[in-house]
Amino acid sequence: MIQASRKAAEAGGTVTLIEEVLASPEGESVLGCMQCGVCSGSCPYGEVMKYPPRQIIQEAIAGRDADLISSPSVWMCVGCYTCAKRCPRGIDLTDVVWPALRDQALQRGIQPPTELRVAFQNLYLYGNLLGVSPRKRLDWAKDLDVTVRDLSRQPEPVEILWLVGCYPSYYPRNQVVTRAMARLLTAMGVRWGVLGKDEKSLGDCDRLFGEEGLFELLVENNHKLCRQYQFDKLVLTDPHGFRALQKFYPRYGVDIPAQHYTMYLAEKVDQLRPLLVRPIEATVTYHDNCCVG
Repeated sequence: MIQASRKAAEAGGTVTLIEEVLASPEGESVLGCMQCGVCSGSCPYGEVMKYPPRQIIQEAIAGRDADLISSPSVWMCVGCYTCAKRCPRGIDLTDVVWPALRDQALQRGIQPPTELRVAFQNLYLYGNLLGVSPRKRLDWAKDLDVTVRDLSRQPEPVEILWLVGCYPSYYPRNQVVTRAMARLLTAMGVRWGVLGKDEKSLGDCDRLFGEEGLFELLVENNHKLCRQYQFDKLVLTDPHGFRALQKFYPRYGVDIPAQHYTMYLAEKVDQLRPLLVRPIEATVTYHDNCCVG
């Protein structure tokens, strides 16, 4: 997404924060900021940031980068998208300003918090944020009562290539959902498969926190990986992975049509109804806890 600072570094020069922002897609939208403060007032960390969102734009446009980039405020955004959704000018602070700000910090040798450094290292070494061995990617499927096709062991054509995601693969509470999804796909008669130990993060979190180089590596790896297999549709559990594929992979020339699993299941409601063992008299709303929408 952000190429300006890297190209400048290769040429032996530097760019300012605002130059990097303006060089990114949708970057020019920041020039329309009217300093209304809705973003800062909406931000859950706005009151404790030295530089809340509104002031970050103000300082960047004014060219006052140094103190801003070295401030702890750089690493405090957690990507809730509230500022972007509520901005009356439609400025996408979450995907435009914050990644550029963090990329600038890393380019200038400013170290992120320890937790982020560990997460970056885990992604590079293990392909997931948690630092768990890729060999444990399919631990969620142990003793499962349906067939799980591990395409990393035995490649074969499938209808659905399911990218399970990091937390749905490794984290116990998420594994419950993963196993349920596996049973649903099987009950619907879908021929599906997973990548097992070969699956890696799609990289949205490291992109958001400024590790553009690592994101590029993951884009390249995942593009090559998907081209190795025959499938009709790509389905993802992870909302961040889905967003990365939809919005950021195309910026690197990688266009892989995909669906979040909730979207896929919504299309299959007529097939799912007969699977209910008893009527449920309730209206159910899916809580989009991240960024599917």
